[in-house]
Amino acid sequence: MLAAMRVALATLVLMGCADPAGAPADPSGAASTADKEDASAATGPDGSPLSIEGAQPIGGYATPMEEPRSDNPIGTWYLNTDGVRQTLRITSGSEAGSYRGTLSLEAPPSTVYPLSALAWEPAAARLRFRVDGEGTRRWFTADLVEGTMMGRFAIGDIRDDEPVATRFRGHVTGWNATLLDRDIVPRTFDLRWEDGRRGRLQIDRAPDGGFVGTMKVHATERNAALDEEEQRDLSSVSWDGSTLSADVDDRGVTWHYEGAVRGRTLSGLATTTASTATVAWSGVRAEVLGHGMTARPPATQAAWRERVRRQLRHMMMGDDPRPTATRVTVLSAGAPPIAIRNVPGERDDDLARPQAYTLTELQLDHTLDDARGGPAITRRSHVYMATPTTPAPPGGYPVVLAVNGHWGSARQMMDPSSYYWYGDGYARRGYLVVAVDISHRPYAERAALYTDLPGGDDPASGNGPHPAIASAGFDTDWAEDGERAWDASRALDFALARPDVNAARVMVTGLSLGGEVATIAGALDPRIGTVVAAGFSPDLNVMTFRAPHFCWQWQHADVREYVEVSDYHAMIAPRRLVVETGRGDPTYSNFRVPFASDKQVLRRARAGFGGAADRLVHYLHPGGHTYRVGDPGADVDAPHGVSVPALIAPDGLNPLAWQTDGATIQRRVTVFDLTLWPRGR
Repeated sequence: MLAAMRVALATLVLMGCADPAGAPADPSGAASTADKEDASAATGPDGSPLSIEGAQPIGGYATPMEEPRSDNPIGTWYLNTDGVRQTLRITSGSEAGSYRGTLSLEAPPSTVYPLSALAWEPAAARLRFRVDGEGTRRWFTADLVEGTMMGRFAIGDIRDDEPVATRFRGHVTGWNATLLDRDIVPRTFDLRWEDGRRGRLQIDRAPDGGFVGTMKVHATERNAALDEEEQRDLSSVSWDGSTLSADVDDRGVTWHYEGAVRGRTLSGLATTTASTATVAWSGVRAEVLGHGMTARPPATQAAWRERVRRQLRHMMMGDDPRPTATRVTVLSAGAPPIAIRNVPGERDDDLARPQAYTLTELQLDHTLDDARGGPAITRRSHVYMATPTTPAPPGGYPVVLAVNGHWGSARQMMDPSSYYWYGDGYARRGYLVVAVDISHRPYAERAALYTDLPGGDDPASGNGPHPAIASAGFDTDWAEDGERAWDASRALDFALARPDVNAARVMVTGLSLGGEVATIAGALDPRIGTVVAAGFSPDLNVMTFRAPHFCWQWQHADVREYVEVSDYHAMIAPRRLVVETGRGDPTYSNFRVPFASDKQVLRRARAGFGGAADRLVHYLHPGGHTYRVGDPGADVDAPHGVSVPALIAPDGLNPLAWQTDGATIQRRVTVFDLTLWPRGR
């Protein structure tokens, strides 16, 4: 059993792997859509099998689920109107093409208000309605994409006519349970116990047609995330979409959970035969767009990825508009590489390799049409590009899109002495590196979420505050991570417009916040064949109770209600994903073994890779919150190759030990090696 859980990279066919300059070109000569790849078998650059021996078998769905379509607004919608939870119900009207509906508060007294002036515009997928009550009149206008909603509302006196557009200051987001809940799984609930514990429950279908699930305590009201616990698998799960019965072992005591669904909530009692104690608990829906815990047929997974990309582009980045124009300003060109002053403590690549590249500093000014019809919007990016001085290999230079972490910048990624040294590291390997500044909004535009970094991350190097993308006279509808991922994709546009690059060999990488943005950009942009995310695979539910810095949170909705980090990972599948985490990195967790939550997230992510699970590599290194490649020079006392966890799931002996077990297997394959295959193979 134990052997079946061990990830063995010994069979990786990597002997004699060349640097990018000598790597064979993609035989197709062009990149194809990643989700059309054959997910059944990964191959090396010579066409030979690329396998991870003993990969954990993951259960799946017996038949593909029907993919929902968004044709109209009918259904039950769960709304967030600037923190106020409401339920919107829309049905067909008495006449063809007409609709009627109600709006009610979730909190008591839950008064039900009929909708007035309800209008559905199919061509624009736009819903408009009015609600009258208690001396006020509220107007709503929202755009719908595949069961998700983004919009605004205005509040006025009961006698007012519809106000002008600039008075629509409130924000409304939401999701349609009727459309999204075509199956009774997967289901995720954010839990609250009456004794003050906070956690999460997940349910999914097992390979045999039954159900599996997990439960985890993330925090307590008394000690916050200091009381984080291991994740526990449920047993004896019975679930019909309306009622739940399941057992969970808690330190040798079996607790039996019974619960019933009402709306988006699940609540009930937990009991144990060990005592007469009963504990009331309740949960609200979460991860409503999530992939779930178990694998699905490849066609269903591919359809899920495409649908969730559309939904997240809607929720995070204003439907991902393309620039109508981009002005490129060369700030400096042909500069020599930055000379090394000192070697960062955990830099583990071969510094004997020459810096055979030149640096160009660029400013990209993108022009976007305003969806509200106002003046055009300009978004500015700051970029450093490293161009190899060696001839391009057949097919063109491989491309690395590099993004920085907190207090970093594009320049720092090209500085060999910086904490964010990896741009220089890839440039030494013959990649064309496009390092793009990732920063934070000005204080006034995000103070409700976090208050630090008012001057940006590295203003001395050009990475100051990044104003939000917004129409004139309005605040933004975008999430900050949506803007960051959009900036990264626009920098990739610039790189792929060059005739000397290989569009089939594109990767994105970053550390910390850079790992966060690399993960999201890789999930949303299928042109990226490989993602290397360092220092980022946290449990966002733990971070909610721990981290005072919430730049990862969406501005007008709770990201955890829609997706988790493992869902971004599943959207990267079946392309290559390398997730680097340190055994000594407490950045995201106070748990006694901080990498436990990383292993939990990666276990869920493997389900999203299905038959391509060997394309997901968890590089669990002995360091901290650092970037590693596992390719030290001869005079550097550091291990060669990546170290992968020995245990990646319960082994049948101790159901919790896999999370806290730090044993790894060292393989003589580096992160550079793992980025060589076209389209991330």
